[in-house]
Amino acid sequence: MATNTTSTLPQPVQLYYDNVLLSTPTPNLIHTMAASTKSLKGKSGETIRMERYNRLNTSPVPLGNKGITPPGQLLTHTYIDAKISFYGDFVKINEQLN
Repeated sequence: MATNTTSTLPQPVQLYYDNVLLSTPTPNLIHTMAASTKSLKGKSGETIRMERYNRLNTSPVPLGNKGITPPGQLLTHTYIDAKISFYGDFVKINEQLN
């Protein structure tokens, strides 16, 4: 009697079909991890202006216990303009149903 091995079996018999779908690979988009979403009001244009304060310098003056007020710093700000970019795509699915 002949012995069957995997090399003598036909190709369809050598396959095993797993009915669990694999996950779709997606890129690791790290630039969106620290992003904050903003919304524009209707009919307000395509650019949003945001403002943030600049960092303060470190204070090298020790306060001590005499209650002396250290020299202050001026608070400055920066404007950041962001323009809307539109992205999109669609998927065509062609299925025949009974």
